[in-house]
Amino acid sequence: MRILHIINYFQPKLGYQEYFLAKEHIKMGHDVAVVTSDRYYPFLDFKESYRATLGDRVCGVGHKIEEGIPVYRLPVLFEIRCRVWLLGLEKLILELAPDLIISHGISPSSFRIARLKIRSKKFKLIVDDHMWSGVMKKGIIMKILYSLRKKMITKMLVPHVDKFVGVSQETCEILEKTNGVPKEKIVYIPLGVDTKIFQFNEGGRRKIRNKFNIKDKDILLLCTGKINRERGSDLIVKAFNYLKTDRNIYLLLLGGGSEDFKKELLNSVKKVKRDKVFFHSFIPIRELPGYYSAADICVWDTASTSFYEGMSCGRPIICRDAFALKERIVNDNGLLFKAGDFQDLAAKMKCLVENDALCKGMGERGRKLVEKKFSWNKIAQDFIDCVEN
Repeated sequence: MRILHIINYFQPKLGYQEYFLAKEHIKMGHDVAVVTSDRYYPFLDFKESYRATLGDRVCGVGHKIEEGIPVYRLPVLFEIRCRVWLLGLEKLILELAPDLIISHGISPSSFRIARLKIRSKKFKLIVDDHMWSGVMKKGIIMKILYSLRKKMITKMLVPHVDKFVGVSQETCEILEKTNGVPKEKIVYIPLGVDTKIFQFNEGGRRKIRNKFNIKDKDILLLCTGKINRERGSDLIVKAFNYLKTDRNIYLLLLGGGSEDFKKELLNSVKKVKRDKVFFHSFIPIRELPGYYSAADICVWDTASTSFYEGMSCGRPIICRDAFALKERIVNDNGLLFKAGDFQDLAAKMKCLVENDALCKGMGERGRKLVEKKFSWNKIAQDFIDCVEN
């Protein structure tokens, strides 16, 4: 089968959904390509945090092989708030003659592909969505905009899209109730993890803990992803600062973020704890398992595929009490804290920090959960099955 993954921005070194799906579809023997823009996502502090790994943000047009995946990078007519207009998209699709197109995110490209399908009915179209309530904006203006968006989706997308994929149960509800997509056209297919790459590694654990001079009996809390307020980095640091325990604990925040914000976070920590808070810049995905293995507990205040990576490495997780996130700890493999409540987060940290047996059991159950439900191999097949059955 000829499969095209179409997305505004593609950063294979960062290991997002579209990268792993494309890789798995190639492994399954399909003819696969990614169509995207000539640039990377406009991350905050791109030059400071991501340029060393990715290179210049505008990376050029053309056909390239990136991390083993054929990639077509198209020029951009305009870019507005993470929405791009890919020049020559329709022409390239017709030239490549796909059997299946997976459009990642409800974007301008999704509408253009749906329109193209009216003329060329030779391919099936899946549009996936990652929306969750934690990022939906409120107010009268946004209510009007959501209403207009719903009309566009129901008129221009719904008739021509074979399936809409929600990456969480909450996303599926938003697709139906907010975007007006008929329930029978919605399929729940979660995000996932490469269980072969992400698994516990004792050698990696020793190496990373030695790097930060953390002893075996000490406890390391780890949060991966962007370091900013939107991701709740300040709440996690505040909870760590508030936490009282007899155990010797450390906190590592790993990911891109401004130096000014990191200094602000560090200055908010009590002096006796400041030397136990570490920051580490973004690292390539294949180096991450060592850091998860080095950690004893993983904690996040936002939705992220990093959850599955930590779980796959056998780590217990702590996350916000949000509908979209509860399904990730259904195997009693983590704890939830009240959104915005640093004291409750600190209490959940304390519960795990002081109970090694509980941590071990949760970590084992988390690994079993991702093997059963959240491996990219299974998820890649689910995408194909949803339009073939």
